[in-house]
Amino acid sequence: MKIKLNVSVSGVDGSHSAGDEIEVGNDYAYRMIESGQAELVGSTKPKKPKDVVAAEKAAKETEEEAAKAAEAEQPAEETPAE
Repeated sequence: MKIKLNVSVSGVDGSHSAGDEIEVGNDYAYRMIESGQAELVGSTKPKKPKDVVAAEKAAKETEEEAAKAAEAEQPAEETPAE
């Protein structure tokens, strides 16, 4: 997948300057684009990496569990006596 860098990057495979168009894997492209450090070149959008999908799912489940726990802790409403 090809991306255009908005920032300079370097790693074990070399360094690249802002404005360079480089070929990278799906996961790296997704993270760079999502963080605003790169732009997509072409029309094929990267898919969310599996670890990102898993983290989002875990966060959603945690939120749902917290909401259920908070609901269970609330005292039951009393009905007024007539």
